[in-house]
Amino acid sequence: MYRHQLMDHKFFKLLLIFFVVALNSLTAQINFKDPTFNTSSGTNSTIYSLALQADNKILIGGSFTTFNGISTPRVTRLNSDGTLDSTFNIGSGPDGAVMSISIQQDSKIIISGFFKQVNGISSRSIARLNSDGTIDTTFNIGSGADSTVFATKIQADGKIIIGGRFQSFNGIPANYVLRLNTGGDIDTSFSNLQVDSSVFAISIQPDNKIIIGGEFKHVNGLSKNSLARLNQNGSNDSNFNIGIGFNQQIRNVLIQPDGKVLTCGGFTALDGNQRKYIARLNSNGSLDINFDPGISASDLIETIALQPNGKIFVGGYFNYFNGVFKKFISKLNNDGTVDPYFLQGEDVNSYVYASVVQQDGKIIAAGSFEWFGTVKVFNIIRFINDNALGYNEFDKGTKFEVYPIPANNVVCFSSNDKNKNGTLSIFNMNGELVYKDKISSNFLTLNTMAWSNGIYLANYKGANYSKTIKFNIENQ
Repeated sequence: MYRHQLMDHKFFKLLLIFFVVALNSLTAQINFKDPTFNTSSGTNSTIYSLALQADNKILIGGSFTTFNGISTPRVTRLNSDGTLDSTFNIGSGPDGAVMSISIQQDSKIIISGFFKQVNGISSRSIARLNSDGTIDTTFNIGSGADSTVFATKIQADGKIIIGGRFQSFNGIPANYVLRLNTGGDIDTSFSNLQVDSSVFAISIQPDNKIIIGGEFKHVNGLSKNSLARLNQNGSNDSNFNIGIGFNQQIRNVLIQPDGKVLTCGGFTALDGNQRKYIARLNSNGSLDINFDPGISASDLIETIALQPNGKIFVGGYFNYFNGVFKKFISKLNNDGTVDPYFLQGEDVNSYVYASVVQQDGKIIAAGSFEWFGTVKVFNIIRFINDNALGYNEFDKGTKFEVYPIPANNVVCFSSNDKNKNGTLSIFNMNGELVYKDKISSNFLTLNTMAWSNGIYLANYKGANYSKTIKFNIENQ
C-alpha cells in the first residue's frame, strides 16, 4: 500500500513538472509581447525609424502610407498604448520614405529620408514639423540635400548634425555629413569636414563630441574605416583610435552611460579582430575585449538599443545568434552573450530596422515583419520589461522562484529556505494585499483563474531572507 502511495506521489510530482513546462511552452509567444500595446492592423509597409516623446507618445517613420487603415503617409504618432494619435496631422506627408526622426527640446520634430516635399511643400530629404505634424515653415533649408539623409542628431544647443549619401546641401558642397543651425542653414564652423562616403549613424557624447558611422574610408584625409569621433568643430579627435578600423559598414552607433561605444552593421572584423556584426569599443576607440558575442549573428545587425539593466536589444537580418535560433531579434547580456530567457521559441518573420527602449524598460521594435509567432503585429511590436518581471530569477541557487511567467490560470512558488517557514505575500499594482500565507513545504501552487490579468508583486520573507519578484498573470 505504501509503495503505491509513494509511486502515486512521484507520478503527481512528475505530472506537475510536465504541466508547468508544457504551460510555459504554450504561452511562450505571449511571454514577451506587451498585451497593453494595441496597434490593430498597424502599418501597410515598412517602418524604418522610431522616436519617443517625453510624454511617452511614439513617432514612427518609414515607407508606409496608412496606419490601421487611416491615411498617415510615411510618418505618424502613436499614443503610448499603440493607438493612433488623432492630434497629429501630417496631411499628404512626405513623398518618400522617412529614415530618421529626432525630437527637439521644444517638441518640434526633425524628419529625414529620401523625399522631395512634405505636405506639398518643397523640403528635400529633411524637414522640421511642429508638434501637431504640420510643417514648420521657419526651418529654411533652401534647396536641401541632393540625396538621402539617413541620420539626424540634435545637439544640446539645438544645432542639428545630419549624415547620409548627399554631396551638396542648398547648392553648397557638403560631403555626407554637416551641421545645421537651428534655422536650417548650414553651420559654417563645421563646414570643412571631409568624409569620402555615406554616413548612416550619428551619436553625440555627453561632452558634445560626435561619433559617426557608415561606409567611409577616410575622414579629413585620415584613415577612419567606417567609424570616427569628431570634435565640436568637425576635426578628428586624435584621442579616439580604432586602429585599422572596421572591414565593412556600420549601421548604428550607441554610447553607453559608461562612455563605451556599441556599434553594429555589416562588418566582421574590427582592427583585425573577429567581431561579426556587433562590437563594443572602449571610450578611447580600442576593442572592448570584455564584450564577446562569440560567433555572433548570422547576418547584418541593423539596430541596437540599451536597457536600463545594461542588456542590449539587437535587430536585423539574421536567423541565428551565436548558434542559437533567433530570427531577426535577440537580446544580449552586458558581456555580449545571448540572454537565454528572451523570446524562448517565438520570433518575428522578417527584418527589424529600428528599436527604442522606453523609460520603463519596455522595448519597441519595428521593421518589415508581419508576424510575431502566430500573432499578426504589422511591422511594430512592444516587448515587456522582462527584467522587471523576474525572468532573471531562474538562476541556480536562488532562494525564491515564481513560474511560469506569465501565469495562465496557475502560478507556482518555490523556495529552498531550509527553515521551511517563510511567508508569501502577494500585492497587486495598487498596493493591495491579495494573498498571504506560509509556504510550509517550500512549494505552493495557486489557482489564478479568478484573479485579474496584470502585474503582481510576490514577496517571500523567511527568518533571515527576503525577496520580491514581479510577475504577470495572463489568464486565457
